[in-house]
Amino acid sequence: MDVTARSEAGDMTSVDRKGLAALQQTFNQVQFLLEHNRLLIKEINRNHRLRIPENLSRNTALINELNGNINRVLCLYAYLSTAFLKTFEFSSDVITAGTSKNDKVMLKSATVQGLKRDVLALESQLMGLQLGTSTAHVG
Repeated sequence: MDVTARSEAGDMTSVDRKGLAALQQTFNQVQFLLEHNRLLIKEINRNHRLRIPENLSRNTALINELNGNINRVLCLYAYLSTAFLKTFEFSSDVITAGTSKNDKVMLKSATVQGLKRDVLALESQLMGLQLGTSTAHVG
C-alpha cells in the first residue's frame, strides 16, 4: 500500500506504522486464502471431471472449506475497509493539508465507491460458485 500518513515533521508516526502493518498483515491473510481457494477450486473441478466416487464425496468437504474461506475473506475485506477508512480519516488532514474540503470528500467518496465495487464483485463471484456447486450435485 502506497498511502502513508506523515506527521508534521515529515516522519511516519507510530500509529501510522501500526495501522499500515495491520493492513498489510490482513492483505497477506486475504492473499493466502484466495490462493488456497484457487487450489481448492482446481481440486474440486478435477474431482468432478474424473467422477471417482471417493473424490466426489470428498468434494463436499472441499466445498464446505471453500465456503468457509470465502466467508473469512469477506470478513477480512470488511475489516480492511473499516480499518482503511479509519486510518484515512485519522490521517487525511495530514495527507491532504493543502487540499480543499471538497476534494477530500471526493477522494473519500472514490475510495468508498471502489471498496463497494470490490465487495460487489466478490459477492457475484461467490454467487457464481454457489450456482456452480448446486448444478454439480444435480448431474
